[in-house]
Amino acid sequence: MGDDAEIIQVTSRLITFANRLECDLRTAHYRLLDSLLRAAGPDRTLVMPAFTLSYGKSRRYDPIRDKPETGVLVIAAWERDWMRTRRPMMNWVAWGARADEIMAQNQTTALGDDSVAAWLVNHDARAIGVGVTDVHHGWVVVHRAEEICQVPYRYYKKMPGELFIDGQPHGTCEEVLYAKPLLANIGHTYAQLTERLSSAGELWNNDDPLFPLRAVQCRRVVDRSIELLEANTLAFVAHRDEARKWLSDLKGQELGELKPEERFDMSEVP
Repeated sequence: MGDDAEIIQVTSRLITFANRLECDLRTAHYRLLDSLLRAAGPDRTLVMPAFTLSYGKSRRYDPIRDKPETGVLVIAAWERDWMRTRRPMMNWVAWGARADEIMAQNQTTALGDDSVAAWLVNHDARAIGVGVTDVHHGWVVVHRAEEICQVPYRYYKKMPGELFIDGQPHGTCEEVLYAKPLLANIGHTYAQLTERLSSAGELWNNDDPLFPLRAVQCRRVVDRSIELLEANTLAFVAHRDEARKWLSDLKGQELGELKPEERFDMSEVP
């Protein structure tokens, strides 16, 4: 993890290497979590995205009962009672010295100035990808750059819902996304970002097929992403013709079909 890394943001893809491990695959995620905790020690903070994207349809969120949908390693952390933020869709689990600070982020928008993603960038968190070998991996905070640059193929959408705590009603909740289109499949591609980070010497790989591991500073991901987006606002769009068609013909329709409670104007935020 590096002696200078105080805050570690972890993403994982055990499917890429779990079959090579000499252990019971049913408990591999718990063993990996234990290894991460030992490596982190008592002075570091570990944080992982624990997104529940199904909230988009259910509009119900229970941080105690709703499993994270971002992989078995995150589920293992959640089952071991890591702290979990209460934003219903883009929520996070954290453990360690500064977990309370992560829980305190207001997250007006999912990746805005007061979000967990912004906190990670501002506090020089290191992102590590365990088993992540995909050149299109965006490290989550790539979407922070998209919001900073106000890319035209996204728009703000409020998603209100009901909050439960261990099955009991606990008022309301909401998530404000800088959302991708529903009326077009524009896809995404982050190969340019991976290439830019690699060529700058900012993306570390251990090149070990038995335990593939990558690491990069969250700030570098955002900085390089902004560079690419400023050069080409569609840099991360896979299907650019679809995006252009949506921008010219369908964006107005999609925004016009938003319900009153789904509308969000960033200019009204204090």
